Amino acid sequence: MRVALLALLHLSICLHQTGSTELGCRDENGNLVDWYYLYKLPEKVAAGRSETAGLHYTFVTAGQPSAGWQLSARNVNESESIPGRTVGPVLGAKNLLAVLYNDEPPEGKTDGLRGHTKGVVATDGTSGFWLIHSVPKYPPELASERTRWMQLGVNLVLNEPHVYSYHVPDELRERFPKLVEATRMKTDSKPPHWKVLQLRSRAGVTFNSFAKNRYFKKELYADLIAPSLQSNLLVESWQHGTGNLPSDCSKPKWTVLNIEGVTIGQQFRFETLQDHSKWAVSGDSERRFICVGDINRQEHQKVRGGGSVCSELPDVVAAYAGSVGSVESCPKPRFDFSFLRFIQK
Repeated sequence: MRVALLALLHLSICLHQTGSTELGCRDENGNLVDWYYLYKLPEKVAAGRSETAGLHYTFVTAGQPSAGWQLSARNVNESESIPGRTVGPVLGAKNLLAVLYNDEPPEGKTDGLRGHTKGVVATDGTSGFWLIHSVPKYPPELASERTRWMQLGVNLVLNEPHVYSYHVPDELRERFPKLVEATRMKTDSKPPHWKVLQLRSRAGVTFNSFAKNRYFKKELYADLIAPSLQSNLLVESWQHGTGNLPSDCSKPKWTVLNIEGVTIGQQFRFETLQDHSKWAVSGDSERRFICVGDINRQEHQKVRGGGSVCSELPDVVAAYAGSVGSVESCPKPRFDFSFLRFIQK
């Protein structure tokens, strides 16, 4: 069973798609696509466009990968937007297995203990998608409360999602036990505390899913993704508050540098403090990757579940790499000169 990916700072994974009514990743015209990446623009950056600032987005799809970032005329919350076309059929459907998770759900309190992870998994048993995003309180709750999807469920359980809404038809419950397990929100303290899963879209595109739980207790990008991909990384994450991790040049082979400024096309420029997205792109490594997920580079996020999904799509890598405006240098090494006191004596 194959899957496909998408992003709103989303990345999404779709199964076999052949009919116009099947569940899967869709563009603004309602056409099925193998994958897409979306970038929701910060409110202040798009403030000049309309009163709906904060809802505008740019996108890259499998249909036109070489076009780079395209600015949508629609808002991200509209039913005819890319996420609306994709997620809309899931809301209220009773014949689908659907899991909606978000540490900041549409209703109720923010969950600061479980995974710092957001997304939607939906399948009818034949087709479906995995939507990975970083948007709080999205999407709204459901109106009513084989092998690749089973593997995906393993990583979803590791991510420790706060599931705020789900529906599992009886006929799919036994086929996808790990997805069902994810809805129960139980944390397994037994190792391994991380996993790298390779997924393939219906068109054969390879995506690597990185997942960790709270017991991993290490930094996602520097300690798992960079060494696994054997690639330097430039990371955009929401470094707001305490415990922000500086750029890391301490590893023997790979560096992980924080992005400080983002540029989307010629119109939009903003600092990382305005941006809630979490993504990473390869630096000057031989192989170039783009990763989209839900973990920030912060000390306390070492003990939060979450992950990222990476691909080597050259046009998408180029779009994200071209969006890197400025980067934080690594801290200068500090030396302990206290021994000089003894020399002087």
